Parts: sequence; C-alpha cells; structure tokens
Amino acid sequence: MSNEAIYNKHPLESLSGNPLIEALHIEIDVNALIKRMTCKVDNDVNVMGLPSVYKNALVQELSLIHVPLPQFTSLYNKCATMLLTSYKHRNPAGAESNALKHSLGEQFHNKTKFLTALPVQRTTAPSILLHGVSGTGKTTAIRNVLSCFQQVIEHSQYDSKFFKQSQLVWLSIDLPATPSLKALALNFFQAVDEACGTDYYDCWKDKNRLSVDQHLNAMRMTAENHSLGLIHIDEMQFMLNYAKSKDAPNMTVLEALFNKIGIPVLLSCTSDGVSLFRPDIHNGLSLTPNMTTTRRMCSDREFRFSTHKLDSDYFCSLFQALFPWGLTELSDADVARFKEVFFSLSCGLPAIMTRLARLFYELKFELMDKSTKQHQRYSADTEIRLLRSVYKNQFSLINPAMQMLRQGMHEQYEKSVRSHSKVNPAFTNNEQKTAKAAARSTVPEVVKGEKIINPIEGDDDVLKGDIPTGFAKEGA
Repeated sequence: MSNEAIYNKHPLESLSGNPLIEALHIEIDVNALIKRMTCKVDNDVNVMGLPSVYKNALVQELSLIHVPLPQFTSLYNKCATMLLTSYKHRNPAGAESNALKHSLGEQFHNKTKFLTALPVQRTTAPSILLHGVSGTGKTTAIRNVLSCFQQVIEHSQYDSKFFKQSQLVWLSIDLPATPSLKALALNFFQAVDEACGTDYYDCWKDKNRLSVDQHLNAMRMTAENHSLGLIHIDEMQFMLNYAKSKDAPNMTVLEALFNKIGIPVLLSCTSDGVSLFRPDIHNGLSLTPNMTTTRRMCSDREFRFSTHKLDSDYFCSLFQALFPWGLTELSDADVARFKEVFFSLSCGLPAIMTRLARLFYELKFELMDKSTKQHQRYSADTEIRLLRSVYKNQFSLINPAMQMLRQGMHEQYEKSVRSHSKVNPAFTNNEQKTAKAAARSTVPEVVKGEKIINPIEGDDDVLKGDIPTGFAKEGA
C-alpha cells in the first residue's frame, strides 16, 4: 500500500532538505506504538453462550494475537536510526545519487560483469544480525517492527518543485533454499512487486538465459531506483547448505547489492546459522571469499531471540492473552498449575504457545458442545488433562524435537522441525504431515490450519464418551 508523501522536519538540522528523510514518520512515543501493535481477542464476550460457529470464529482469532517481544523497542529504534542515516547520505538532489544511478544503469544496459566495487563510492551501510531457534518469533517481530514504517511513499512535489519518486522504505525477503543467485533475484523482484505494484517478477521469471550478472545488476539498479531504505534478509542459515556452489548467494554479493550502495541490511537466521558470522565456530567452511566481509556484515549490533521463562513478563503477557476465556473461573493456584504445564509443553516458544492454546480451545468447545449437561465448567484437573491430550494428539511428531530443545540441542531441534521442509518449520502434526506430502510432490501445497479429526484418538486414559466426567458443578 502506497502513501502520499507528507513532509515534516526532524529535530536535527543535518536531516533537513532531504525529501526521503522528511517523508519518514518516526514514532517518538514507543509505548504508544507497543500498545498499537498489541493485538488481543475480546475477553468480555460470553463465549459459552455463543453458537458453535461463533465460538470457532473466536478461537481462530487466537492465531492473530500479537504481544510485542522484549526486543521490540530496541529493534524499532535501531531500524529508525538506520533509515535516517541511510537516507542522509542519499539525497536524491545530490550529484552523487544521480551519478550512482547513471553508473548502475550503464552496467545493466551494457550487460557488464557484476562489480563488487563501484566506480561511484557511497558510504557503506551497516548490517545487524538477529538470531534464535525456530519458533521464538524473530521473523514476526522483525516484520511487525518494519510495518510500523510506511513501506511505500509516493512523491510528486517537494519544496514547490517537481519530484516524482516512488520511495520503497523497507523490504523483507527470504534467502532461497536452493544455492541460486537467480532465485535470490526472483525473491527480491517478487517482494518489490508486492509492495509497489510493479511487474519485475513477471519480466524476469522466464529469463533464465540471461546471466547471473544481469540479474544482480538489475537487482541493484531496482533498489537504487526505488530509493530502498533498508532490507531484511531472512533464513540466512540456508547459506550453510550452499557448500561451494559457484552461483550461490554469499556475503560478498549481499554486501555489494545493498550495503555498498548505502542500504542497511537486517540479517536473520536460526541459532545454527550464527556460525556463518563467527570465525571461531566456522568449522572450516569456506562460504565466503573473505571472512572480513562476513564480520563487517554483522558489525553494528546483534539481537538474540530465545525461549521465554515461566516467570518472564513476556510469557505471562502472552499466556494471559491466549487464555481469555474459562480459566478465570479457576483459583489462582489452579491457574498457576495449568500455566506450569502449558510452559512445560510449549518450552516458552511463542509459535508453540499460540498453536497449543488454539487447539486446546477447539477441543474444549467441541467437547462441551457435545455434552448433554448444561451450565457446567471444567475442573482444573480436567483442564490440564485436556491440554495434555491436545499436545499428545497434535504435537507428538515434534515432541522428540521439543525434548532436544529442552536439553539445549538446538542444531538437532532445527533439523527435526524442518525435516520435511527446507523453508518453514513445521510444529504441529498436521504441519509436519503437510510438509512431508509437499516434499514428495512437485506441486506446492498450501498448509492448512490444524483440524482435530478425532479429538479422543490415542488418549484413552484421559477423556471418554461425552466427557461430562471431571466437570465441577456450577458454583462449586
């Protein structure tokens, strides 16, 4: 979605006179921003009085819950700073910017070799590294922070002068799972198209005959022509699997594509991907031509995302948001017991917490709708047994991976949750099965939401029949 440019002066004089900077809105009250970015479901509704279809609709809303991670404020401030600094050295009215655009255009049209060193020099932009095990919410956190900034700003006039420019403030792409620079280019073009409404992807998807150099030159020219402010590149750990493939993306290429033309980069990866950036744990892999480049690519700052402890503010906030109905009828001690079991099963991973809570409510409401007894509620013991039942039925395939995570075996955990998918981790049984089926097929499959086909299957010792057992009488 594009927005018409509205220009405002910033407090620093050095940031004045540049339309790319003055069009940026920087939120000073970060607490207000956190409040705006927090998404919870309505807990005032009498959910038990609703027909089943509306109960299910509310349950699906649990997937949309978002509680900003503890790193949100620091990450927002860092991104804002990087944008301001990036554009400070890229004033579109400056001779340097026009010379660089002309140079990049010549390289593309003359079909020259992709150069890591440019004839027109610009201050090399910094990179930051964000890492953590799958499921900690790092990608969601990064993209939520980026969404706080307008992605596309349309300029038509600045300082009473004609100024036609489509400004692409930020972009988020995935490193391709296959060792292909052309695949990286297509990922980039597709992301630009989705943001700006252009058709770069359609123009390039059938141009395999064109060289890698032409693809890379087109990427760099497109980034400069759209005044790209910063780029997020996710799934950097894929680079570990590229080995010594000649045409695979590497740090030197990424730096030349973006950093060297003044575009800061956010790099994110799983925990095992950190070895790419640390020579002491690089295991002798020759993944980049120059380790100095690699160190330079994460020299600004490092953000680490981890699982959340039972007594952490974030875990407590997300837990409260995920269980808006029903648990309020339990005593504080019983809620604490339920919370401990929920923590033990989910390992404090936001991805598991969200899925487990949603499936818990699906099962609970389904069973209560089937019950012949009305105006009854579950006891604490039954709530806990239901939770364990859901985990056993819906997460059994990744339970070995969760055990590895509990023991600090992060590399083995990552391999397990991604055993059937090179791209996205699969957490529930349904996601694992869908990923496995997709891996066998040449036709990509859409991952559907989990559905409990038989909520009682495989849990004979927990709940039986119509499940009135374990209910406490109203008012007990």
